[in-house]
Amino acid sequence: MDDARPLGDEAAAGVTWESEVQRVQRALGVSERAVAQNFAFSAKEAIFKCQFPLTQDAALKAHQARLLATHHPADGEMVVAGWRAARSTARVLDLMRVRRVGFEGAPLAIATISAAAFP
Repeated sequence: MDDARPLGDEAAAGVTWESEVQRVQRALGVSERAVAQNFAFSAKEAIFKCQFPLTQDAALKAHQARLLATHHPADGEMVVAGWRAARSTARVLDLMRVRRVGFEGAPLAIATISAAAFP
């Protein structure tokens, strides 16, 4: 959950790329860079927690899970792609979606995985 404290450029660089921040801004329709940075951080945490029970990949780094726009970026949902991750982890990441939702007035990143991940 995003507690609205600005992550800041230095900390954001540790979890996301500038191109991701820009994609998040477009997908969420927000102009504030800090909001996009915070969502990217929350999304990466959600992605890690979603993938771990399936992959047991505790070594997954934030930069290895890339946030990409969907075909309909205005819906606030983003897809995930594995980048330089173990093949088994990348396959799981490729089936994920991340969405920003409100919960009790605070923004929350929710990562879900397609049922196709479960044969």
